[in-house]
Amino acid sequence: MRALHVARSKVGQRESGGNNRGPFVERLLARLGLAPGNAWCAAFVTTCLLDAGVPSKYLPKGPAAVWNWYKDAKALGCLTDYGNRGSLIYRVQSNRKGHIGFVADRRSVVARTIEGNTGPDGGRDGDGVYEKKRIFGNTWKSIDLAKYLKAKGYSESGS
Repeated sequence: MRALHVARSKVGQRESGGNNRGPFVERLLARLGLAPGNAWCAAFVTTCLLDAGVPSKYLPKGPAAVWNWYKDAKALGCLTDYGNRGSLIYRVQSNRKGHIGFVADRRSVVARTIEGNTGPDGGRDGDGVYEKKRIFGNTWKSIDLAKYLKAKGYSESGS
């Protein structure tokens, strides 16, 4: 999927000038109509998809919120326990906060991911775009992105 290649090209981008701040982050947020300082992991996923040519009408309403990705994917039957290359990895909490990124590769229950707004410690509010390792299970689940986009009426060859 092209969005994964876009995400990979952003690895190494960092915040600057404060939490959830800096030119890279603020461009992501502004593109989605959000003010500087907002959490941006879902904005990262969304802008990678947009940059890959996926029109916004095929994304959830309010795509800069992990909860909206989760809710929409659940309604479409696109949640899975283990994601494959190109899927989205996510976690949500009962307070509707969460984290989301791309699955770059998976071996058994271990996923190599590309995520925005994480850090070396793997937290959900970090300082940049990183490749991480995550373990699918109780906390981390997946959205089958290809199935999701197809259910929304999108195909990579054009729609």
